[in-house]
Amino acid sequence: MAFIPLCQALRQRGSHSRALEFCNRGLEKNPESMAGQTMRARLLNDLGHHEDALKTTDAALVNHPTVMGLLVEKARALLAMTSYEAVEPIISQLNNMNPMDPQVKEMSSQWKRALALGTAQHSGVQQLPTEFSKPKPQKEIELTYSEIAEEIRREVASLCAVHSCSVIPRGAGDPGLVGEPSVAEAGFAFFKGVDKSCEELDNGAMVTGVMETDKMTVIVLVRTDSIVTLGIEPSGQFGKILFRMQNVVDRYLDNP
Repeated sequence: MAFIPLCQALRQRGSHSRALEFCNRGLEKNPESMAGQTMRARLLNDLGHHEDALKTTDAALVNHPTVMGLLVEKARALLAMTSYEAVEPIISQLNNMNPMDPQVKEMSSQWKRALALGTAQHSGVQQLPTEFSKPKPQKEIELTYSEIAEEIRREVASLCAVHSCSVIPRGAGDPGLVGEPSVAEAGFAFFKGVDKSCEELDNGAMVTGVMETDKMTVIVLVRTDSIVTLGIEPSGQFGKILFRMQNVVDRYLDNP
């Protein structure tokens, strides 16, 4: 497969079209080369031809469903096409195969940020999971911040291991905390760095953030009345967890 090193060298020089030309020639002689098919999909993604990259990966994955390079390029294409529902099982599979791979970690974070942004804005993110399209519930009975934190924990407990949940009021009231206080501190630190003025937040703007380590994912919702933080073990159910967290918050907290 002498054409692959040549394609890699041309790609590093930024000659993506030329590299794709050589890759296609090589694949004419070696169509079963998974390294070659992966290189072709990578170059197509580099050039912005994401639909063609997706066709390449889908065709190759039929007989080789566990080739990590093909899965990575499929995820790249789907993320670029904002197909966030379709990319979820691919990212979950990649995380099961090699969660420490830098590219896998970056794509996983990119997907989570996109979902978080879409949930915060309720618009602008295409092809969200069906569960996300449900109407917002009406605000229910008043609960204390501690009770709301516990309700969030209960709602997501079937999907992941929960380290901590906190609800910190942006005004009067006692904060609510279930679990480790360090997660609440991380949420407050995120709030201090939010690129929104107090006036914007008071007028109904909402900011969602995701912070990750190898052992924990921290989701932060900065709202008009509160800072809600959830610390969980990394999970392939992130989309559903985010939705359920948001659903509880919408039921019991105000955010015009």
